[in-house]
Amino acid sequence: MIRLRFRGNWVVPKSTRKPRLTRLVLSWLREVIALIAFTAIVGSGVANASDTPVERMRHARWTSNEGAPSNILAIAQTSDGFLWLGSATGLYRFDGITFERIEPADRDPARSLQVTALLAARDGDLWVGYDYGGVARYHRGQLRSANDRSPTGAVSTIAQDEDGAIWVYSTSLRGNFLRYYVRGKWHWLESGRDMPTARLLDILPMPDRTVLLASFPSVYVRDRFGKLARQRGTTAQSGRLEKDARGDAWIIDTDSVHRVDGVGAALPLPPIKQSWVGLKILMDRGGDLWVTRQDSGLIRVKAASLRALTASRAEGIRFDTLQGITSGVPLSLYQDREGNIWVGGERSLDRLSEPDINLYTKAPQTITTFVPTRPGGPLYFGTSTGIFMLQPDGRDPELALTFPGQITDFCAAREGNVLVLTSRGIFEKVGKTVTRTDIRRPDDAAPVACASDGAGGWWISALDLYHLHGTKIDKVSGPLTALGHAMMMRSPAPGDLLSYRALNGLRLWHAGRVTTLWQGRDIPIGFMKTLVRDGHRWLIGGEHGIALFDGRTFRVIDDRSHPFFANVTGIQPLADGTTWVISAKGIARISTSELMATFDTPSRKLSAFSIGEDLGLHAAATGYDRNDITLDSAGKLWFVTNQGLAWVDPRRLVRNDLPPPVAIRSFTADERSVDFSGATVRLPAGTGRLSIAFTALSLTNPRANHFQYRLIGLDRRWSNADLQRAAYYSNLRPGHYTFEVVAANGDGVWNRRGASVSFEIAPFFFETWWFTIVVILAVVAIALALLRWRTRSIAERVRNRVEARVEERERIARELHDTLLQGVQGLILRFQAVAEVIPSDTRARTMIEKVLERGDDVMVESRERVRDLRAAQPGDIEQRIAALGYDSVDLRVRGATRPVCAPVVDELVAIVGQALSNVEQHARAGNVVVELDHGALALDIFVRDDGIGIAPAIIAAGGRDGHFGLLGMRERAEQLGGRLLIESRPEGGTTIHVRVPARIAYRARSLWPWARRAKAIL
Repeated sequence: MIRLRFRGNWVVPKSTRKPRLTRLVLSWLREVIALIAFTAIVGSGVANASDTPVERMRHARWTSNEGAPSNILAIAQTSDGFLWLGSATGLYRFDGITFERIEPADRDPARSLQVTALLAARDGDLWVGYDYGGVARYHRGQLRSANDRSPTGAVSTIAQDEDGAIWVYSTSLRGNFLRYYVRGKWHWLESGRDMPTARLLDILPMPDRTVLLASFPSVYVRDRFGKLARQRGTTAQSGRLEKDARGDAWIIDTDSVHRVDGVGAALPLPPIKQSWVGLKILMDRGGDLWVTRQDSGLIRVKAASLRALTASRAEGIRFDTLQGITSGVPLSLYQDREGNIWVGGERSLDRLSEPDINLYTKAPQTITTFVPTRPGGPLYFGTSTGIFMLQPDGRDPELALTFPGQITDFCAAREGNVLVLTSRGIFEKVGKTVTRTDIRRPDDAAPVACASDGAGGWWISALDLYHLHGTKIDKVSGPLTALGHAMMMRSPAPGDLLSYRALNGLRLWHAGRVTTLWQGRDIPIGFMKTLVRDGHRWLIGGEHGIALFDGRTFRVIDDRSHPFFANVTGIQPLADGTTWVISAKGIARISTSELMATFDTPSRKLSAFSIGEDLGLHAAATGYDRNDITLDSAGKLWFVTNQGLAWVDPRRLVRNDLPPPVAIRSFTADERSVDFSGATVRLPAGTGRLSIAFTALSLTNPRANHFQYRLIGLDRRWSNADLQRAAYYSNLRPGHYTFEVVAANGDGVWNRRGASVSFEIAPFFFETWWFTIVVILAVVAIALALLRWRTRSIAERVRNRVEARVEERERIARELHDTLLQGVQGLILRFQAVAEVIPSDTRARTMIEKVLERGDDVMVESRERVRDLRAAQPGDIEQRIAALGYDSVDLRVRGATRPVCAPVVDELVAIVGQALSNVEQHARAGNVVVELDHGALALDIFVRDDGIGIAPAIIAAGGRDGHFGLLGMRERAEQLGGRLLIESRPEGGTTIHVRVPARIAYRARSLWPWARRAKAIL
């Protein structure tokens, strides 16, 4: 392994020393690598160094009114992005918006409330030192004591060395204590042997794994083997240590800034009158040194000055100071991951950062828009005191012209002439001299808009339209009168005039005619505020959006889909492919290509680079004919804002390319805080209301952060949330959910990984899957029971109908037997008695005997008919079919034979008999098969033959005219609740299929004898 050698000496045990040549090679490699590393570090530091004076840096502040704690003694930022504040009232966590106090999980009344030191360790933990109570460690969302013994004294310094050890120094009346924590164990140092006897002023771990210890008046170095040695440098009684990007250590005390190793010169610092607050120092990533001064506020020594000190060139070295710290006395210093400088004080928290926009407070409040003159010439804007001019060389604006009365508007021509409209008259500036020509107002109303005609004259709008050339003013007549009383006028080309008036719309005078380009009541962006030409197209800002006119059509982006475009008062396209816009929502830089694409598809998401949002800058003008953005010849953009004049150099804007860390602050269920540190949060059944608070840790402009969130398991799309940094849900169904949130900083850089939390809502027993299955099974069982009951009911009705017929036949049989047959039998006996008395050789005797013989035949036939009317025995359907007397029929039985109800037997035998009769009479078949299939669901009977078949027309008609065989068969089957199917094949043969449901065909099987007896009649 090759180690970089910055400063200090390596101490290598003899057993591990290399041969001399190897040591020389390794030493040479270390020097080369160190030089390369130093060049890279210093180069990047210079590149990142700020040239902005401290007093011009963007300065934000939070006081107790915004929730900031008092007496902020320490500041740190953990890897998750939170800024931590150690104060007199405890430990606070800050996300740029909200101050959150962190309570220890192991509350100890003996622990001091005042936090005196903080350290954000490289493993993500936060170490906290107290005025009394030792140290605590914030780990996995909980703050707990990290002491190994009863704490003594106040912790003044916490540091982490290159090996990851945590060093803690505390002082008390009983002595000074230094210890370090490594691999879960504390190691205490002994005063006089392992550490200086005098009180330590500061601890500074070095890149070469040594530790510098500052104690008045000497500085000591402790190597990684515990050996203590005194350095050349000395320090005053309040000295502090810091290292630069190269690894050189510096001493900063009340008197001067100088190197620990004594190299170079010292930089004297302003004297302090009273020293009751210790120094706080910071070496930022740009190489600048920041020092707090009780009397001088905040001092910044530039990196170039430190390099000059190293080279012993102290002459001409300067430092800048800031006296505007809110609380007066700074108590702590810190630089966050985005480069912001944080200053903690007695009554406030201050933030210093590179300005993205500069306020110009020397000019009075602007009244009119910016008016450009000829290319490369000066820019003008109107104020309550007159016309101010922006010089081409980039100098500050200066008052150029004053006029009597209130300025209402002014305009400029291409040749540089300026026309000023006031409540007292009209004034014209020609060339480099100003000529004040008071022209009488043409009507009772003051002129409100003007435009150059391109030929040295001017169009002026009051109640009517006027033309001014020199000192002569004329009222316009003819078609041009339609352009009068305009609120805004532009000259697209010499001789042309573009005029806008609310409700009347946008009109153009061209080639001797007036054309209405956009009807006033049909303009979706509302009242127009600004009209800017960009090549062949016009950009229009209005109260409700922005529009693009390409000479033929208007395309609109309204403020409903893009709220930023509300009350647009300034638009400035630049040659670098960006377009700047100022509106009621702020100032933004937008990609011109993205803007044009959004005009084509207004529903697409448009990203923008916002500036000045933390200062609350936005459009202020409520009037019309605005152009609150302009570009001067020095390349600076000027804005008219609600806080006055502002400017920005777009070439020097630095984009914040760091994706903001995203964190979930809290998880609340039914007003109760929930611990969400585990893999999955489990919530009880009946959880009704959820609240999930989140934040993004981009601290440069926290109010400009944008958020999107969704709840997987409920939401199909992302929801936007900017100001409201929380999501609320109610009446969620039981199940598993995952809440996800992503965020972007003010420059539109997104952290798509974001943060997430998974949770489960337990179900009530009636919401479980097994309960659902039980309910489904119960419903299915009930449905089957109802179906079974319905089927039985239908079968019962069919059986009752068939049984009623059978009973009626039996009644008729009884009546025939008991009345008609008995009567006929009596008559035959009477006739027999009469025949006995008639002589045998007479003709009457012969006739009576023949009548008696015929009567006997009628009696036999009638008895057979009565027997046929009687119900058959249950289950003898096979015997009944075999008894039909068709010897050539092949009878087949499939399935387990089951007893068939007697009425069904009669009907089915009748159907089969009719079918066999038809086969015998019409089919001319060689083979006939009758097949009985005793199925579980139905009784099926098939009558198949190989005859000539039945014509399809007869099958379709249900039978042949005058023949009722097929019709009767179908009627009998339907009366049984069954169906009859007839299939005739083209190659010959016919199949008649009768199907009767099992519940109707079969006798019911029951385990109970009484049930069998009750159904015995079937």
